[in-house]
Amino acid sequence: MFIKITPSTSHIKFNRVLLITIGSILGLVSGIVGAGGAFIIISVLLVIFKLPMNMVVTNSIVIAFISSIGAFIIKLLQGYIPINSAIPLILGSILFTPLGMKIGQKIPDYIQKVIVSVLIVFAIIKLIF
Repeated sequence: MFIKITPSTSHIKFNRVLLITIGSILGLVSGIVGAGGAFIIISVLLVIFKLPMNMVVTNSIVIAFISSIGAFIIKLLQGYIPINSAIPLILGSILFTPLGMKIGQKIPDYIQKVIVSVLIVFAIIKLIF
């Protein structure tokens, strides 16, 4: 994420076959790893597609939301989701995401990349230990 890349500010247009291919690979890797994939998606959107950080954050949220619907339904039916704990977490996320988005618009791209990188490192450490 710290590779120096200038975001493309012109009209963005991509090859659909490339998008589907990369999306399929990301979905497969995310499923194997068991992660939501946001950390992978953010890196790909920044480095390969050269999108600005605000657009990357927005796209990764939408992609994670859509891809998590199926996983949520399956895990709910399998009984892996404790509803009593999940409801407050869901409500908190819904209520405070708009606030986070407003704050994120005021934070420079570099700081956002540092925050995401630190969170990824913490997640990796948590998975290892």
